[in-house]
Formats: sequence, C-alpha cells, structure tokens
Amino acid sequence: MKCVLIKRVGLLTSLLFAGSLLVGYGISTGQEGDKDQALRYYLGTRIGGQLDRGAISPEERARGGLKDIKEGKEKGEVPSRREIPVNYNFINSLMVKPGVKSLHLNWIPLEGQDVTYSVMWGLQYGNYTDQKDAGNLNSYTITGLDPDKTYYIVVVGSKKGAAKEDAEAGGVMTTEVAARPLKDTLSPIEKEFQEKLKRELTTKIERGLNEETRRGIREKLDAEIRKLEKKTPRDITKEDIKELEDKITKEITEKNKKKTEERIEKELEGRVIKQFGYDTFSSIVSSFIPFQGFPPPPDYIIGSGDNFTIYLWGGINEEIPVVVDRTGKINLPFVGTLSVSGLRFSELKDFLLKQFSRYDSLISVNVTMDQLKSIQIFITGDVQFPGSYQVSSLSTLYNALFASGGPTKKGSLRNIQLIRNGRVVSSIDLYEFLLKGKKGKDLELQPGDTIFVPKIGSVIGITGEVKEPAIYEIKEDVFSLKKLLELAGGISGATYLNRVQIERVIPHQEPVAIELDISDPEGKAIRTILKDRDMVKVLSIFMEVKNVVHLEGHVKRPGRYELKPGMKLRDMVPSFDILLPEPFLGYGEITRLIPPDYHSEVISFNLRELLNGNPKEDIELKEQDRIVIFSEEQMKEMPKVSISGEVGYAGEYRLFKNMKVTDIVYTAGNLKRKAYLPKAEITRIIKDKDGVRPKQIYINLEEALKGNPDHNILLQEDDTLFVRRIPDWDIKKIAAITGKVMFPGDYNLQEGDRLSDLIRRAGGYAKDAFIEGAYLIKESARKEQQMRFDEFVKDLELKIAIESSKAAQSATSGETASIQQQSLEMRRMFIEKLKEVKVEGKVTINLKPLEELEGSQDDAMLEAGDIIKIPGRPTIVNVIGRVYNQTSISFREDTNVKYYLSKVGGITKDADKESIYIVRYNGTVVSQSEAKKGGLLWNSNENRWAFGGGDFLSAKIMPGDTIIIPAAVEAKISPLLYTRDITQILSGTLLSIAALLAIFK
Repeated sequence: MKCVLIKRVGLLTSLLFAGSLLVGYGISTGQEGDKDQALRYYLGTRIGGQLDRGAISPEERARGGLKDIKEGKEKGEVPSRREIPVNYNFINSLMVKPGVKSLHLNWIPLEGQDVTYSVMWGLQYGNYTDQKDAGNLNSYTITGLDPDKTYYIVVVGSKKGAAKEDAEAGGVMTTEVAARPLKDTLSPIEKEFQEKLKRELTTKIERGLNEETRRGIREKLDAEIRKLEKKTPRDITKEDIKELEDKITKEITEKNKKKTEERIEKELEGRVIKQFGYDTFSSIVSSFIPFQGFPPPPDYIIGSGDNFTIYLWGGINEEIPVVVDRTGKINLPFVGTLSVSGLRFSELKDFLLKQFSRYDSLISVNVTMDQLKSIQIFITGDVQFPGSYQVSSLSTLYNALFASGGPTKKGSLRNIQLIRNGRVVSSIDLYEFLLKGKKGKDLELQPGDTIFVPKIGSVIGITGEVKEPAIYEIKEDVFSLKKLLELAGGISGATYLNRVQIERVIPHQEPVAIELDISDPEGKAIRTILKDRDMVKVLSIFMEVKNVVHLEGHVKRPGRYELKPGMKLRDMVPSFDILLPEPFLGYGEITRLIPPDYHSEVISFNLRELLNGNPKEDIELKEQDRIVIFSEEQMKEMPKVSISGEVGYAGEYRLFKNMKVTDIVYTAGNLKRKAYLPKAEITRIIKDKDGVRPKQIYINLEEALKGNPDHNILLQEDDTLFVRRIPDWDIKKIAAITGKVMFPGDYNLQEGDRLSDLIRRAGGYAKDAFIEGAYLIKESARKEQQMRFDEFVKDLELKIAIESSKAAQSATSGETASIQQQSLEMRRMFIEKLKEVKVEGKVTINLKPLEELEGSQDDAMLEAGDIIKIPGRPTIVNVIGRVYNQTSISFREDTNVKYYLSKVGGITKDADKESIYIVRYNGTVVSQSEAKKGGLLWNSNENRWAFGGGDFLSAKIMPGDTIIIPAAVEAKISPLLYTRDITQILSGTLLSIAALLAIFK
C-alpha cells in the first residue's frame, strides 16, 4: 500500500482528534487523558517569546513539591527557587466560562497564603503573548477579546516574595485550556428597535428604487426597440412593444427587488442601534488585583492576610517581612506576638515603634506594605459572571463590576445596589460615570458585601442626527424629549428641526407616529414626555445642492456645475474637447423638473447641429437640468465580424472601415500551426426582399497573408471567417510509462497499442519491478471516479445533516444540545476536508510476465494520456486501526494477517473483528466478508490458495499491503451518549474512507 494512505489517515485522524478536544463551552485541555503531560510546570525561561516548559516526575510529585535547582545557571538551566507546596487539584482546576468578548477564569488556589498568580494567554498552543498578574486571587476576567478566535490560557502560581527573575521564570502551571469568547449578539431590546429602523429604511429605499426601476425600464425599452427596428424589416407594432415592455419590466423588477433587500441589509449594518454603555465592559482588559507597589491610604484597616515589611535601624539594623495571620496577629523577634488587626495603617508605625522602644530606645522604625489582604464579596443579579469573588481589600464597587464582566443587557446600569448587612448602603448610576466621569458613590468594599444588579428599567431609542444614537435606560418617571437629546450628546448641524418623529406603540394597538417641530428651544414640543419603548428619529435636512445643472454620460468630466444667469446648452457643451471619443452626434437629451409637482420631462437636441453653431439647438438651462450625452455604442449597434477555428483568440470583433481578412486574422492572435491554409471559409449574410440567406466564400489563406487581393478581400458586417484544422493533425497520441522498466518515458501510441506493446517498447521490466503492485492512470477513469467520490461526499453530508436534525430534536438538556453542536461542527470540518480531495484516476491492472500478458484478457487497450506506473518491490506492510501500535513492519515471505497483528500487540477490545480487510498496493481490496462468500484466501495448513471458508487471519500478505482494523460501532439509544461517541464512530469509519481515497488516488 502506498505511503500516501498512512499520511492521509494521519491527517484526517488528527483532524478528528483536534475536533474532539472541544467540549462544554468550546473549552479544551491540551493534555486531556495524559496524566504525566497534564502535570506540567512552568520551569523554563522565555526563549524567543515562547516558554520552555519542563515536567515534574512522579517521584518528585510524591515528595510533594518542586526541587530546588541551585546549580547550572551558567549552563542556561532554570534558576533556583523556593519550594511551592503542590496541590494536584490546582493543576487540573482551571475553569473558563466564555462571556461576550470575554473569558472568566477561576481556579483552586495552591496550599498556603504566600503564593501569587499570573494569567497568561495567546492565540497559539503553548505560546502566550499576553500576561497579567492576579495577585493572590483565584479568579480573573479577560475582556476585549476577539469572538472569532480561540485563546489558550494557563495560570501560574509563584512563590510570594521570591526574586523578580525567579517569579518570572518558575512556578506551578495549570493545564492549558482553550476557549472561544461569545459574540455580541443583539439583545431582545436591540432587535425590537432594529425592526423599527428596518421599517423606515424599507419605505425609503423602495421609494428610491421605484423611480430607478421606471427609468431603467424606459432606457432599456428604447434600446431594445432600436435593435428590433434594425434587425426586422417590417414595422414594429404595438403588440411587439408591449411584449418587450412586459419582459423588461419583469426582469428589472426582479433585479431591483433583490437589490432592495441587499441595500436594506447594508444600511442596517451601518445603523445598528445598541444599548448605551454595555460595550464599556467588553473593551477593557481587567485585572483588579490586590494592592501592588503604592502605599495604602492612611485610614486603611490592617487585617488577616496583609503583608508588610518592617525596617529597623539605629541600635538594630533589620528587615522583617511580616504576614498577618488568621487571628490578626504577627510574630516579631524581640517583642513576640502582637495583635495588629483593626489598626489603621497610619497608626501601625507608631504602634510598632512603641513596642520595639521597650527594648532599645535608640531604634527607628518604618513600615511599607507589600501585599494587601483579599476579601470575599458576592455579585448577583443580571451580570455576566455572578458569584463569589476574592478581591483586593481596596477594591470599590466599580472595580468589582468590571471584574464580573459588567451587567448583561437585561440588567440595569442606573440602579446598581451595594448591600451591606442586609440593607442598601449605596446605589450608583453608571450613566454618571460613562457620560460625566463622576464616581461619587463608589464606596470601598468590605468583607461579605453584596453587589446586586436589578432588571433594566424603561428604555427609549434615538437615532438619526444626534451625536450618540443609542438605546438609553430611563430611571425617571417623567422624562422629556429635551432630556433624551441631552443624553444623546445633542443634535448635529444637519438636523431638520421642523420634523422630529416619535414612533410609539400604543398598548394592544398598532404603532403610531408623532411628529414634532422643535425649532423653538423653549417651546412645548421639546418638553414632550416620552414613554417606555419609544423610538425617536431625528431627521436630517434635505441635502440636495441648489443652483446647479448636471452633465452626464459620454463626457470627460461629468458632474455638477454651477448654474449661472443666462446659461445655455452651448456653455456646457462648447466643443468636441469635452467629449469622449465617438459620441453619438444625432441625439442628446435634457431631463428637466417641471413645477409645481416637479415631474420629469425630456427635451431632445441634435448634438451635431449644436456643435456646428445652430442657435435652435442652444437651449436655455434651468436649475437641476440633467444633460446626457450618448456614445455611438449606446445608441446604435456597432458592426461586428467574427472568426473561429484555428486562431489564437476566436471570437467577435468590431468591423472597422476597410477591414480585410489579414486584419481580423492578426487581431485574433494569428493562425495556429495546425491551421489549414489552402482553403478557408467566409460566411456572409445576404439581405434581399425575401429576407436573409447565407453565402459561402472560399479563400486561400496563404495567398491572403501574402496580400493577394483576390483572397485578402474586404470584410462586410456580420461576416464569419472559419479556419479549418489540418486533417489528421491529432494522430499524435502520447502515453507514458514510469517506474521499474528499462526505459521509462513518454511514447507515441499507435492504433491498437496495448499494455504489453508499451512495456516491450520501454525495454521490458527492470529486475526489481513489483508487477503485482502496478496500476494504470486514465483521464476517463479520473472523471468518473471524481463524480462518484463527489456523490459519496454529498451523500455523507446529507446523512450527517439528517442525523444532526434527529439528535437536536431529541435533545433533553442544554448539555446534550451543547455536545451535539460540538459534534456537528467537528463533522462539518471533516466533510470540508473531504471536499478538498482530488482523485487521480487509478485503474487496477493485473500485470504478468510479457509472454503471459500478451494476448491475455489483462492486456488492456491504451488511450492517449494513459500512464502506466510500475513500482519497485516494497519492503514493508502497514497495520492501522484498532491495534495497540499502528506502525509499518518489514515484509517477510509466506506470512499472513495473524503474523503482522501479533507484531503490533494484537487488536484492541473495541475492534470490529468481523470487518478486518486488506488493501493491496495496487488498490485492490480483500475483505473478510467477501472471503466468506467464496473469495480467494491463502490456506496456510495446505500451503495453497483456496476459495472461501478459510480463516481470514491466515490470508497471505503481499509486499506493500495495508491491514486495516476498523472500530466496532454499537447502537446508541441515548442521544447524549450518541453525540459523545460520535468521535469514536467517525474514527472507525475514517479508516474505510482513507482506504477509499487511496484506491481513488
């Protein structure tokens, strides 16, 4: 069997395996199922932006920690570090929950209180381009992520207080988790307001396209009538025009209907109306870590978990790192155990000085904070990630909101409550912060605090000519249009103040529109009271430019021009200099808007007479006139001639004055080598009173190219020159033979050539030719096989779609639906990979020694383009599928299936023993089921081939064979079990498909 089979199986198996890693919310672990790999540690230094990761041995794990590595720094090895207690739960505990453009992380902390954590993530497995410190917290939210990309995340726990280079270089690493953020889909509120926008846009666009449709029908009808008049000698009747008009109307109406839908969707993409303020929480990478590197405020209360360093000088010079224990006490040399819980930071220095002065009156004391304690709070209500949080003791309500991913679009931004000891101590309005930057009620959090985000209140949308179109939450019972305009940043300079529209839904009735004139800034209209779900549309002024005329069509500089007093048509079209080449001189037109209804009228003029100075054609222009100049090609059908046959570029060409045979030959890229020169044919259309008839004119191309006027004749409109091919030009047919023959290469085929003829002409077989593995490649077979393979892929795609539909209908839980969705995506990816496969056109042949092959049924007839491939003798046998070690084994004579299975450890428990089959090197397949029906098998007991009934494991193996052991597939009753086992099922069928590909290619 060819090595390509092994490669393809490996590729597709890898594809399926990669797909099977995505579970839950799109989360996967790169070391799932491998405990030794899962317990990895971040022990290396950064090398070229990547991480050099080591692995801890089982013996080291048994000793319960990392080894101190104190030697080898000069060799580039990892530096020494303090030992960190290992908690196996930590290594496998990283959990990731996707939110909108965000990922929320939490993990089980390591043992002890002296560990800090870093979060690292990137877009490639094992390569982390971003890093943030999380302090001693055990949760973190990454925001501002791309929802179309998968991120790979790890958390590293490091020894607190270690040297900086030590903390960066080493620590305990969790297993890597891959996750994809969620997309910011429209909320129900946003969809409701988007539908209102769509209704407005549909009316506006349809109105504009109706006029465009009418104009398009008129222009195309005029052009078609001119063509019809030229082609038809009889008069054009009203019925002819009506038939044309109906046909064109249907065609353009259908086209513009599709154009309307496309324009509406395009307009909506640029005018999505979103709920104000919520994007703030998905565009900032948040950390909210405990205090690092700056002094706490003087009134900060010392408590359990705080870290600080005491500096002594004078009689004693000492640095003493201190951690406040769970009882609120610290243990110091000289003075013993002290209770510091409840002290303010401003009081701590004097308190410690007093204690040390009892032993040395000359001593001086200073204190710096290293790490503040963390506190536990609760965030609940309509937030992205509700739950319990460990946050810095200096964290405020705003910090915690960002840590939780912020309110969902169902939650309020204007009534967020801080609950302490069962009562609301603060209520904040995020609009004050988002619009004015004020954080007046942002209190510091205390242990046990609860932040509650209630449901969103009333909402009003505003769109159009305002600075911040959006959907705003309203907390006042009485809210005016003036206040809404202030929220939206005010109106723009293009606002049409005389018409502001409110779309309102009256309960249990249809929507109504209310129009207001707000040109009076103190008037009643601006104080109109708005209601929940109102949609306010601030319309723009009409942007049409006044005092202009338009020049369009076949001119060098089309566009708008200023209309000056007394301006006439000749002022706009003074000479040929402003026109493009070949204008149509017989006709031009002015489209004019006629008051009072400003309907369109067309005024025609003769361009030739205008340019010759005829004053009758010099029409006085009016505002908004549209002057249109046409080209010759637009207004009349250009004369054409055509050429076909043995020329470089056959086709239709424009007929120029005095154009001859040689002109069109050279225009079409000259004659090909196979062109027949003695006789070419010109077909000419002759018109008479009875109609038209063709006439053939024969010329000698060789004489024509020499300039002989009897053959290089003038061409007429609609002439067609046909250049014949030299008879029997394609008699030269090529076939190829490659591989183990004496003289491989391309050979000219003669009529009736067969396999034996070509092999004999190639010098016969080489000594090491493996004729049993030879095969033939045919173009005709390739087309047929490609068609069959495409049908197979379509059938497989249809079956998967049907299975997915049935499984979705039977899903009984969110977990089931999620797993089914993952399975469906994996199978779709697999199908897409299959669609990329192109078959080769392989045909199995049965070569024999030449004297036996010649004249036998196996001596196949050859065709042009055939390729005979005769390989060298393979030396291996491949074993793939459900065995303990998929590999290639050296071939041994007189061996069978059983021998090679024993070399790979035998088959696994989940193998389908009844479906084992062999794919020969030349693509033929020997299956167990066919053998039982009477196929040819090797009988090892009698040392001969026999038909049927034999033990398939005794089947004789040939060099290059591939033995394939599929997976057993059991019926699944539970939809959940079915979807979870889809990877196993596809993996089992994958081997069969891979073999099929090998046969085709």
